[in-house]
Amino acid sequence: MFARNEDSEMNTANSKVIRGGRRIFGRYTLKGVECAGCSFVGGTFGYNGNWEKDSQDSLCDALIMDAEINGCSVGPAIIRRSTFSGIRGDLLICWGTFFDQVKVFGRFDALMLNGVPKPGLNEADKRIFSKKRSNFYRDVEWALDISQAEFSDFCIRYSAVPIEKIILDPATQFVVDISGGVGGVDGLVLSSYTKTMISQMLKERAEKGLLVAPKRDGKLFSAILQDADILRSAGYIKPA
Repeated sequence: MFARNEDSEMNTANSKVIRGGRRIFGRYTLKGVECAGCSFVGGTFGYNGNWEKDSQDSLCDALIMDAEINGCSVGPAIIRRSTFSGIRGDLLICWGTFFDQVKVFGRFDALMLNGVPKPGLNEADKRIFSKKRSNFYRDVEWALDISQAEFSDFCIRYSAVPIEKIILDPATQFVVDISGGVGGVDGLVLSSYTKTMISQMLKERAEKGLLVAPKRDGKLFSAILQDADILRSAGYIKPA
């Protein structure tokens, strides 16, 4: 997954580095990775381990800054005590990735956290993975800090990370609570983005969801802030 420009530096300690998405047999444990000015193209991380056998790839104590990511994905790895900043490129999807004290600040163009380790997982394995995820986060003080992140888009699917374990900016990142039902939502004038998010929550049977105003998309940013005011007045967002 790791590729670098000639002028960039990447220091690793007790780790292996892979390029261009090529994977070698065996679980990866990367520690102390520092990368500035790198390009990640067509790469993957988190698919060498086996979550069913409690043998997941891991990344610890990493610092990834000013990087470009295109055509990449992260699988059911464990990422701990790491920082990501200045990330540009296309949508990065994290499939079943576990986070423990991971900070995202500054630019990060588009990030989706999906609560399943791969598309098309059967219902029985979804339940097994959900239990594994719950057990992991039981011992995590906080999972993610996105309070200073500047996204063009950000979303969480299928309870990828417990919302109460995420550090938020209360002015631009909102917890939507539909546990009391959504009978009043249809009458609200909301953006299509927020309506789609609430529809997805209903599909996933999620009582709470995270609505993030993307600071790198000025038009949508303003629309989401307006939606948040409307949802707050209707009781779907609690006062910070």
